[in-house]
Amino acid sequence: MPDSSRSINHHQQLDDFIQKKTLLAENFLGYQTSQHVQFDPALYPLLNLNLLNLGDAYTEGNFRVNAKEQEQAVLDFYARHWNAPNVDTPNSADSYWGYVTTMGSTEGNLFGLWNARDYLSGGKAWFPEAELTAPPRKNLPPVLLTSRETHYSVAKAAHILGIALPSSFAYRDAQEKLAPDFIGSDKCGAIALDELVYWAEFLFAQGHPLIFALNIGTTFKGGFDPIKKIVARLPQVFNDSSARHYWIHVDAAICGNTLPWIEQTQTAGDWPFALTADEFPHFDFRIAQVSSICASPYKWMGAPFPFGVYLTRGQFRLQPPVHPKYIGSPDSTFSGSRSGLACVYAWHYFSTKTPADHWQEVTVLQRVVDYAYAELKKLEGHLWMGEKPFQVFAPNYLAPMICFTQPAQAIIDQFSLASEDTAYGTLSHIIILKQVTTAVIDCFIARLKQEHHYE
Repeated sequence: MPDSSRSINHHQQLDDFIQKKTLLAENFLGYQTSQHVQFDPALYPLLNLNLLNLGDAYTEGNFRVNAKEQEQAVLDFYARHWNAPNVDTPNSADSYWGYVTTMGSTEGNLFGLWNARDYLSGGKAWFPEAELTAPPRKNLPPVLLTSRETHYSVAKAAHILGIALPSSFAYRDAQEKLAPDFIGSDKCGAIALDELVYWAEFLFAQGHPLIFALNIGTTFKGGFDPIKKIVARLPQVFNDSSARHYWIHVDAAICGNTLPWIEQTQTAGDWPFALTADEFPHFDFRIAQVSSICASPYKWMGAPFPFGVYLTRGQFRLQPPVHPKYIGSPDSTFSGSRSGLACVYAWHYFSTKTPADHWQEVTVLQRVVDYAYAELKKLEGHLWMGEKPFQVFAPNYLAPMICFTQPAQAIIDQFSLASEDTAYGTLSHIIILKQVTTAVIDCFIARLKQEHHYE
């Protein structure tokens, strides 16, 4: 017989846990994850199934309790919004291929670097017609070029995959300067263009193909790497060679979800905010040199589990290491077993929203970003962290992150804030996603005043 006292204790613990986490979610400000989760009751019956997408997204396979049809619909949605070529004929050499990842952009980064390493090392293309046009590869291993602002998952992926950083070979330039681990960045968090081109030229001259891991919305500052400007400098790096001795992977974890809608709204003349950047941060497959893109839809839409999207051009899809008969599908993804429920959740989310809904969402988000920055800016000169004055930094245009002087630990705990050591001291940031309203911002500012010396 079950112990009734233990059962009562368990249920009390569960109730306490739910209450605590619900309260934390209401004040969630510090990470790239929306806590605005709305799980439609229409999906409840699927919670009683092990809905598993096993193997390649475009091959049904033998595990038929899957949601690959919905996965393909999600991939199609992103392919269209990222301007992939020939979107009506996916999984072909002249179109696109991809899958819905089990992790967020961490897995997208890992798979992108894996694909890049093997492609630049002579990996066999999936489509024979792509193999015929594949360029010659260098004899030396590829080297990863990315900024110090890049998400830590990229460095971890490079370590797992054995991909070299510029510093791996102890190279020195003509001035005896050691090649760095990572490329520097500007104050906004964007990769330092001239430094990137300098070391790219140097490393290619040594005989290495290059992997560029670039960012559209860096994790902490929301910086946009200038992809179009980088691409414009590639002929300088590769001496006008027509051979593709490089791979450009774009981590667009949050902003890959929002920028397409913002661009559409601007194009329609309905974006009610002033343009405060030199140019729109284009990143997608309209740029011919972009090889792969990943994003984390769950962070934007709000979902009870993580998942991501990875897309590449079909010509760069490679043969997987093994072809198991057991699953009846190519083992062409990193995680193998993937959540079919995540695919249905995303498909249902996008199917029940109109373009106008998306335009409204990004417009509301930008209004809250502007409100939060204006209200935080009012604290400068009046708020003190001990002897240190409070300072807030203007957000990158179209990114939802705002950085400021790190507050007390009690505020970090209440609002789940992330912090980083920077040239301006230790900073924290807030990220404006769907659960963040002006009322939440007002609560946050009131706590700042309460916890710190406010004049």
